[in-house]
Amino acid sequence: MELIGVVVALVVIIVMTQRGFELYLSIFAGTAIVVVFNRFPLEEIASITYQALRSPTLITLTLIVITLTAFGNLLKETGNLKKIMLSLSSLIKDLRYQMVLLPLLIGLITFPGGAVFSAPLVEEAGKGMRLGRNRMAVANIAFRHIQYLVYPLYPGLLFLVEVSPYSLYDYIYFNLPLFVVFFLLIFKLAFRGVTNTRQVEVDLAKGDLKENSFSKDLFELMYSLAPLIVIILLLMIFQLYYPLAILIGIVAAFFSYYPRKSSVWKTAKVRFNYLLRGINWPMALAIVAVLIFKDFLDHSEVIDEIMHYMLGNGLPLLALVVLIPYLSGMIMGNPYAAIGICVSLFMPIIPEAPQGLYYMALIFISSLAGYFGSPLHMCTLLTVEYYKASLPAVLKDVNILGAAQMLLGVASYLIWQYLL
Repeated sequence: MELIGVVVALVVIIVMTQRGFELYLSIFAGTAIVVVFNRFPLEEIASITYQALRSPTLITLTLIVITLTAFGNLLKETGNLKKIMLSLSSLIKDLRYQMVLLPLLIGLITFPGGAVFSAPLVEEAGKGMRLGRNRMAVANIAFRHIQYLVYPLYPGLLFLVEVSPYSLYDYIYFNLPLFVVFFLLIFKLAFRGVTNTRQVEVDLAKGDLKENSFSKDLFELMYSLAPLIVIILLLMIFQLYYPLAILIGIVAAFFSYYPRKSSVWKTAKVRFNYLLRGINWPMALAIVAVLIFKDFLDHSEVIDEIMHYMLGNGLPLLALVVLIPYLSGMIMGNPYAAIGICVSLFMPIIPEAPQGLYYMALIFISSLAGYFGSPLHMCTLLTVEYYKASLPAVLKDVNILGAAQMLLGVASYLIWQYLL
């Protein structure tokens, strides 16, 4: 019965997600099914839920999502992102690097609809190189997401760090060579056959772009990026508590480009509204739901039985660690759900360090690859809609890249496992 309950729960989560239900509702429904089939007594249900809600992991991850999404919306609404784009386009004249860096920088800042924000910027550079709609769409998606393999503020990577025994530096160190190779591969494919790469009369601001000196443009870029740089430095160098570091970045962004002619209190009120409206509550609730679901799975012995059964019947652990997260990310279209569920599945049978780190990194890489090519991936759907591109063609190309990412992850695993 317990096994049937887990299977039914996963099916319900997938079906509800595909039918348009919010992810947190789908996972809460799956949790309820696991509870019923495992016949947990009320006392145990209350205890597991209480322990999950008060766990430092859940609190930290929820605060990260709340603060990051508020931070991203503040940068967007105050015009900070526009300043970043204008100064960058003035500094870099090669259209290829504009097309790479513009969506990459937008991808560094978490806020809803980011793919649509970067799409017109990519379009301007793409038109200058006479690229087709499908290729521009794939480039916008790929260059917006590739840095998540090593980006220290990516919520999916922070999620993995919080639910596993390894540090952020461990995962970045493992993923860095893969990131470099994968980036070069995407760059080569995105600009194959392109000869006209020099910016000619490209005006991203439609008249707002001015001729500035290099030093002024560089200063403007660094000033506009300052809130994000503050967060990264506080995390990577001073190892400050994640939500606190992001909160300090929010304060820096709050006073960035503060209008001089407007009332101080009026501007402050408007910017507080930007922060509140920017919080992605469904995403925060999804984190809560995933971790509660994970804890109930951990208390169900059926997970251990499933994994030991598959291994006992000759299925290699490496194949399972690659395929199950990949399919989970693909089907659910959400990396947090895929990572959370797969960590629960594999944690009991994964060996200790250093092999354990390699397997956990593969779970992240494969989940991200599946999510990258998922037909439910919102960035893909929004990008295709913006460019009026062909969804099947874009999905095909994106999934080829996702499969390449997964295979590079396996290659990284083999190199670390057998050669180092």
